[in-house]
Amino acid sequence: MTRRLVVITGAGGFVCSQIAVELAAAGFDVMGLDRAFDDAAIERLNGIHRVTGNLADSLQDLRGIRPFAVVHGAAITAGPATLGISAAAHVRMNMDLLTCSLDWARKAGAGRFVFLSSTGVFCPSDGAGTLTETSPATARGPYSAAKKAGEIVTQGAAEPTFATVSLRLGNLFGPHEAPRPSRPYLGLVARMIADAHRDGLIRVDTPQARRDWTWLPDIGRALADLLRTFPGDDTGVLHCGSAEVLSDLELAQAIGALIPGSRVEVSAVPGPATKGPMGSCVNSALTGFRWTPVRASLADLLRNEVAA
Repeated sequence: MTRRLVVITGAGGFVCSQIAVELAAAGFDVMGLDRAFDDAAIERLNGIHRVTGNLADSLQDLRGIRPFAVVHGAAITAGPATLGISAAAHVRMNMDLLTCSLDWARKAGAGRFVFLSSTGVFCPSDGAGTLTETSPATARGPYSAAKKAGEIVTQGAAEPTFATVSLRLGNLFGPHEAPRPSRPYLGLVARMIADAHRDGLIRVDTPQARRDWTWLPDIGRALADLLRTFPGDDTGVLHCGSAEVLSDLELAQAIGALIPGSRVEVSAVPGPATKGPMGSCVNSALTGFRWTPVRASLADLLRNEVAA
């Protein structure tokens, strides 16, 4: 049987490089596109065809390519102030990345298109309980706006021979996380681990905050299942994650227990309100996926870190 080609945009980043690795391991041919691949990403993506350059130009140069699916993960997450641009320019940059990918995918004959959205569409006022696909999403700001608009645009681009879906990703952690210009910050797990190694102290500002946590390699494996059995036309958005919830204090304690000599300190000043954890109310190929437990994943992450 011919291996099916999946084109991934943003494949040099923390999330999409791991997705590329997992899809290749699942038997797909993978082509990764990004503006730049650092040395670490090139090493991880060894054996995966990489295309470097401006996304619109790179796509236009892929003449004769007929992908089975396109996974669009290229995005600007750094804020407008960090980049020195206006909020309007920030929205346009993200929407241009999406719309050129959608247009190319349709013209190239891809049968399936996945837009990687985010629970950044939610804000604390949307509720502290579990947020599902039917929960109101009212976050403001250019990144949130582009993700919400992207979900609508992606669904609107669907045709009988061009199925589309948006996957909302929640709180992720995994190997090889590092800042890059389009994503200049580390996630909470990586920050806690860095603090424990540097100071022996994990500071917790919002101990009662409840967040869903997903081991990043699982996202690529779940996506492989989804690509094989795509959802129906009425499914515009799916939440993709383990839905395992830990408070920030529980997370810090779990990390502290794995790093000898570290301790946890809770801030005396209450932190800001946080949004609720992500869950799903939609039956799909993701429903029966066996997500790796958070504590086991943390142990694996730290064990491999020591081995490296």
